[in-house]
Amino acid sequence: MERRKKQLSDFLENLLTSQKETTALLERKRSLFAVNDIAAIEAMIPQERQAAETLQQRLAEREKLLQDAAAEGLPSESLETLAHAVVSESDDEFWRMFRTAQYQSQLLRQRNITNWVVAQRGLLHVSQMLDVIASRGQPRPTYARSHGKSTGTVGGSLMDRKA
Repeated sequence: MERRKKQLSDFLENLLTSQKETTALLERKRSLFAVNDIAAIEAMIPQERQAAETLQQRLAEREKLLQDAAAEGLPSESLETLAHAVVSESDDEFWRMFRTAQYQSQLLRQRNITNWVVAQRGLLHVSQMLDVIASRGQPRPTYARSHGKSTGTVGGSLMDRKA
């Protein structure tokens, strides 16, 4: 049991380090979005890839921990169920680290969603600008007039006899 607790503690320490680095990266990216520094955002791509790879490694480590626990007959539904089986509830240091990792995970999701929304708003702005350029700044008519008569496609059986 002590070996399993040590593995969990080591995993959590590595996970917290990865989470903090990724959170800092996402916060930096958000600040670059705010000042519209596209070159700096593009320069972050290798760092983002490295962070994603590191988090994928942590996920693989987590799965291995849970598989090993299942092979030993320990609870393996989640890290929390495994931790409750091998770590005393009175081990405040471990549980503080565990709760911090859970909080950091939520924070990462929030930062990621925030950056995604900002990026989507930027794409929407670009799309709207392209629409203005394409239409030469003129609103598109919803109908056309030819010799004073509407030739639009609006209508239907309640509006005219053609339909």
